[in-house]
Amino acid sequence: MVYQSAYAPQLVLCLLVAANGLVGCSKGPTRPKVVPVSGSIKFKGAPLPNATVTFLPEGSSPRNPFGTTDASGNFKLTSYDTDDGAVPGDYVVVIVAGVAADGKKPEERTAQDMINMGPGGKIPNQTVVPEKYKERKTSGLKRSVVAGDANVFNIDLAE
Repeated sequence: MVYQSAYAPQLVLCLLVAANGLVGCSKGPTRPKVVPVSGSIKFKGAPLPNATVTFLPEGSSPRNPFGTTDASGNFKLTSYDTDDGAVPGDYVVVIVAGVAADGKKPEERTAQDMINMGPGGKIPNQTVVPEKYKERKTSGLKRSVVAGDANVFNIDLAE
């Protein structure tokens, strides 16, 4: 004969709730403090829209903050949450900007354009800025993000 207490189901339930509460209390790793970072990108003196701007840390950082320029060439960096900024430190900046080789915006493409793309639907891109700005080793763009500073970086790219 198996003995079962009238309180056994309640005891099991209490233990499960307590165990779940302990697991839920774990905060996990904490994020490094970030500070707002913004700026603008120009190429040959004109705003560079739709460019991806990435700050690559020279030291250790868990993230590579990035942003995309708007129509006026302005950007804000994101590390964890939208437009939250970057961890203070030294960075190499890389910039990638391209347009479709056919020169059309996605909304300008016709059904025939889509058919002409073939399998995968990819159109080759033409780089708008010189290739050197796409690589850490060749960009030559270095910036320091400092806590308490404005951290506004206006970059004018040359040929």
